[in-house]
This record gives sequence, structure tokens and C-alpha cells, in this order.
Amino acid sequence: MMQFPIFSRNGEIVITSFKVMSSHFRDNPDFQRTYWNRKSLPAALSNRFLGNPRSHFVFRDPVSRFLSYFKDKFRQEPARMLAEDRLKPENLQACQRYWLESTDVDVSNVPDACEALLSASIGDVINWLPENYTRDGHTMPQLMSLYFDWRGLNFRLKPVAVYLQDDPEDVAQLAADLKFKIAEKANSTSRYNASVSVTDAERDKIKAIYAADMHLFENSLDVALFERPKHIQAAVQQLEISTR
Repeated sequence: MMQFPIFSRNGEIVITSFKVMSSHFRDNPDFQRTYWNRKSLPAALSNRFLGNPRSHFVFRDPVSRFLSYFKDKFRQEPARMLAEDRLKPENLQACQRYWLESTDVDVSNVPDACEALLSASIGDVINWLPENYTRDGHTMPQLMSLYFDWRGLNFRLKPVAVYLQDDPEDVAQLAADLKFKIAEKANSTSRYNASVSVTDAERDKIKAIYAADMHLFENSLDVALFERPKHIQAAVQQLEISTR
């Protein structure tokens, strides 16, 4: 089962994805990070059928999330590694290694690996994504974080509310509901906004890859639409293949 981070505090659970406010909760000592797995099965079942613990689902515009992933893993992080002389192979993240597998670069040569990441175009990554997006939590569809899937047991969690990261009012409501203060934007990639953009054709490709997430985004974040996983059947099948 793919490991998505979930965060708990005082009987409340926040379900999120990488590049969707996960750094905010990771860096907040009041929240404990865990994952949907065998150990968390009792809590998942209790949430699904009893509504306790209460869960809150944080979602993001799929295109915006992909752009954040690209700016962070292909621009900001490799530039930092070079500038800070963090040039050990273990400093490369899994999502970066997966991309580097498609190149001739030796990942043990970290300076070359960083240069390869920095030189990758956003179009190259979009074209690479369809065969690889199920391999890592940074590129998995966000809706997959709502499904507990372990050894053939598959069911959707039941959040009491869905919050859109892109909407300041939703973020403020999330902070109010969970009674915590939102820190300054964590791991911001805004410095690359001007230099990273997509064409209309590339945007359409991203939307096609994340069709299930787009369906949720375009239908007022109504997770009831996904009571059955028919909208993410292809993603589930690819997930099962990639984790065997």
C-alpha cells in the first residue's frame, strides 16, 4: 500500500498528500505523523464506520500541486544541494531517483545528478509521468490518500470536511476547526513562479493524468462522488502493480 502521511492530534486526523500542506503539519510538534498501514487499521475502520476519530481531508488543485512538485524537486532542492555541498547519494529523494533512472546519469555522482534535475524541462517530466506517477507519494493522485488499501481490504475514509489549499478561506477554516495556527508557508517554491510555466497542451496532459483528482476539484470537492472507487480504478490497478 502506498504510504501517505496522516497527522493526528486529540482525536482528530488530517489526511493530506505530499505537496499539500504536509510540511505544515510535519513541522508542528502538536501533530503526530503516521501512515495508513496495518497498525492504523483499527483507526481507519473506526473512522469509516463510526466517524471517530474525525478526519479532515486537505486537497489542492492538481495542476498547482504538480507545478509545486516540479519546482521543488527539479529546481529548488537540487540547487540547494549544490549550494550547501550536500552531495551524498542518500540526499537524493526517491522521487528524484525515479526520474534519474530515465537518464544516463550515475546517481552516485550527485553533482551530475543535480545538474540533470536542474536541466530537465517541465515538458520532459510531464511526458515521463504517465508511466511513473504511481511510484511515489509526491506524484500519486491525492484521492488515493482517502483509501485504506491493504491486502485486499479497500475502503474510503469519511472526512467530515474537505479543504482546498488554494483557497485562503478554506485554509483559515481548517486552522479554526483544528484550533491551530498556520505558520508561514513551508517549503515555498514561489521564487520559481516566473521561470516555471506550462503551455495549454501541457496543462491538459496534467489534467488527464490526474483525471480523478480533477473530477473532485471541478465538483466542489464532493468526496461522496467517490463512494465507489470507479473514478480511480485505473490508478488503483497501477498502484497494485507498482507495489507487488
